[in-house]
Amino acid sequence: MQVYSIPINSDQREITHHGTSEFPIAVYETDLEKNVLGYVPWHWHEEIQFCYVVSERVCFHINHQKVVLEKDQGIFISSNILHMATPADGKGGVYVCMDVDPALLRGFGGSVIARRYVNPVLENKNRPCLYLWGKDGWEREAVASMKTVYDLYRKKGEGYEMDITIALLSLWKELYLRIRETAGTDADPVMTGRDNERIKQILSYIHEHFSEKITLEQIAGQVNVSRNECCRFFKRYMGCSIFTYLMDYRILKSTELLLATDWPVSMVASSCGFHTASYYIEQFRRKRNATPGEYRSGRR
Repeated sequence: MQVYSIPINSDQREITHHGTSEFPIAVYETDLEKNVLGYVPWHWHEEIQFCYVVSERVCFHINHQKVVLEKDQGIFISSNILHMATPADGKGGVYVCMDVDPALLRGFGGSVIARRYVNPVLENKNRPCLYLWGKDGWEREAVASMKTVYDLYRKKGEGYEMDITIALLSLWKELYLRIRETAGTDADPVMTGRDNERIKQILSYIHEHFSEKITLEQIAGQVNVSRNECCRFFKRYMGCSIFTYLMDYRILKSTELLLATDWPVSMVASSCGFHTASYYIEQFRRKRNATPGEYRSGRR
């Protein structure tokens, strides 16, 4: 199944239902070129995530880190971690994603698996993700396990739920052992819990007020810091300026309106915080290589 967009709320939390309460896992393929935006925007969710690249190259952004993965390389992203995926080469990039409720690994509440092997990994804020480069045998086996899960999920043969659970537990064991071996050896600084909440506050404010005129003073006031500190802090973790992010978000919301309504371009522009239609068209063309009208026609 191809995912074309990811619904998120004002806190940038993904609101997709991943699987069912009886079997809480979602497995899907994402072709960034077919995605509504051409990339997967910043979001987070309680589910853990496993991804591997199918073709071309994909750039994953995790907190303030950015890494490019190639075919047959993968990544594990922990629970409640802000992340984004973009094309590494301007456009395109295909990867398979698996969103797994930790309950599927924990089993019943208070189990030894939860206490000893799952919770310590998810509570370790110094390990928001783990890259699977395919250089070591265990990394290649981890990606192979992901491919097995993908095939099982697609075919849905008799007992596939048990086979998937077995494969996931085997994969988790390898990740757990690797993370335990490398504990305390991380060289890169990571986002603290406080910083993570600050970023979410800023994003939440932008998402709630993107259709209005927003000033830097208003944004900085949400996290009680100076304007300069707010800019430095945001750029450090998000990799772009606050107003670049605001522009991208306005374009994102306008794209949704272009596809979901028949509103004239001028109405879409004013609803998304653009003061003039001409400025909106200019910015949209810069981001999407097409005018709003051309984009709408090509997607319908």
